[in-house]
Amino acid sequence: MRSLRALLLALPLLLLAGIAQAQTVNITSSLAADQTWGPTGTVVGQTFWIKNSIAINSGVTLKIQAGTVVKFNPGCQLLVYGALRAIGSAVDTVVFTSYKDDNNRGGDTNGDGNATQPAVADWNSIVFASTSSAFASRLHVCDIRYGGSSAYGALTFQSISDSVSNCVVRRSYYGIDCQGTAAPVLSNTSIEASTLTPIVLDFTAAPVLSSLVFSSSNNGYDAFGLRGGTLTGAATLPKRGATVGINPIANVTYVLIGGLTINAGASLTVNPGVVIKPTPGAAIGVYGNLTMNGTAAAGDTITITSINDDNFGFPNDTNNNGSITAPQRGDWGYINFVAGSTGSLSRCRLKFGSTGSSNGVVNMTGVAIPVNNSLISDAAHGIGIFGAITPVISNVQINNCTSTPILMSVAANPTFSGINFLANSITALGLQAEAVSNDSRIAVRNIAGYANITYCILNGGIQMVSPAKLTIDPGIVIKNQLGSGGFQIDGALVANGKPDSLIVFTSLYDDQYGLPADTNGDGATTTPATGNWTYIRFTATTNDAVSKMNWCRISYCGAQVYDSGPCALWFTSAAPTITNCSIFKSYYGMRFDGDASASV
Repeated sequence: MRSLRALLLALPLLLLAGIAQAQTVNITSSLAADQTWGPTGTVVGQTFWIKNSIAINSGVTLKIQAGTVVKFNPGCQLLVYGALRAIGSAVDTVVFTSYKDDNNRGGDTNGDGNATQPAVADWNSIVFASTSSAFASRLHVCDIRYGGSSAYGALTFQSISDSVSNCVVRRSYYGIDCQGTAAPVLSNTSIEASTLTPIVLDFTAAPVLSSLVFSSSNNGYDAFGLRGGTLTGAATLPKRGATVGINPIANVTYVLIGGLTINAGASLTVNPGVVIKPTPGAAIGVYGNLTMNGTAAAGDTITITSINDDNFGFPNDTNNNGSITAPQRGDWGYINFVAGSTGSLSRCRLKFGSTGSSNGVVNMTGVAIPVNNSLISDAAHGIGIFGAITPVISNVQINNCTSTPILMSVAANPTFSGINFLANSITALGLQAEAVSNDSRIAVRNIAGYANITYCILNGGIQMVSPAKLTIDPGIVIKNQLGSGGFQIDGALVANGKPDSLIVFTSLYDDQYGLPADTNGDGATTTPATGNWTYIRFTATTNDAVSKMNWCRISYCGAQVYDSGPCALWFTSAAPTITNCSIFKSYYGMRFDGDASASV
């Protein structure tokens, strides 16, 4: 009797389960003709289980009725070449979700009870292909959950314009991905709990945004994601708005995901006020044009800074972790302009970039890019100027660098005005170690309040390739890094000082010479010593008739480098003229090899 009663009590549940199972439709094939899925559709069902990736073929429309649940097996994709129209209602949304999701009208579709739970990126994406018709598709009052496997967006638009309204996209890798020139209309839609960013964009994408919400359910970054890669056309990066939590923001931060290359012939214009936070290591290589010109208006400075920098951006705490992570030098890379590129930087703020010893946060190689009214801080170097170029750098402040604020070639001849340096480890103009094939000059420069600022050779020694000539002005002080520095003269050197304007070659630790004298800013912590740097070497190809050193002081050199022998001046089958010079605290003063016949 008890068993019969239990059976009668369980019968309704068994019947409901049977009905639910009967209302589940397995989908394994692409659509070659129009269909309607739903309780009264051409294909009747409550739940539609997509078991492998399928397509809506070109010219075909799939309509999904209110109250319908569409579930996806792991990694599965719905590729829309035709049109998808999923129109829910306030009472009966259309749900796109994981096959593990039992918390919807579809129930326990895979019949495993609580053995499996849905998770971020269980399935792949609904992809609106570039070959589909513009605005043929529409998603309205839909709940899209657990998509984005293989780093996709739950919704992916490929150079196409469609409509998403009054929807919720949740727990995906990206919520919405706009590729190429995609320009979907996204309105009254909430994107929450994305692994990375709610929306990721190509630079050329132009979504139309209205009442967009990045939910307080916290995305990995509450920001617009910018996909790195290669830009091949013209693009403009504008301010874009959304409500983050309950706060409407007219200028939401961008996160640059990976490095960006701007190809020759391509261009990127960053609008005033835009804030970009690159992910670690991301850099911008410019072969085409990059224009970043802010304005003097409040809030119109263009900012590129660390993903961990909570002082800038909207919202400031872009990575949603409070004060757990602090910004550090090297949190992103640099902007690198190469020969043939164009652009300008004005009213920009660039912080926490590269710690590379041979580059700045802004680099220009073989091309002169104007930089003005900007702040560059917290990196190894602020600006790198490489090659025989003549950029104009004006009203720029460079702070908190671990090396020199500016690193430049001896062949470069920049114009500086209104420059300020603050709290840099080496207050000098850095000279990049390199082979130089252009006639060059190390000139007296008035910069950052120093009437004749010190120079410092970094990253090795400088080689003047024959027949290039290096001229050093009277009064110049050149300091050298520990264990390196120095010159090899295969061409010519003219260092013609004066009794009251000696040309000084010395150690970085020598606080007796230079402006500022304590170039490395450590007080008396470090003192110079014999062998702090290498030598000045004249080789067999030196232009002896032109090369001379007069009224020079060479101090603390003689570091052993390969077979150099620890000397200050080294002559290898060379015959320059050396007059009125002093050599101080070197291992050897001079070394003569081969048929060297210098006039000393």
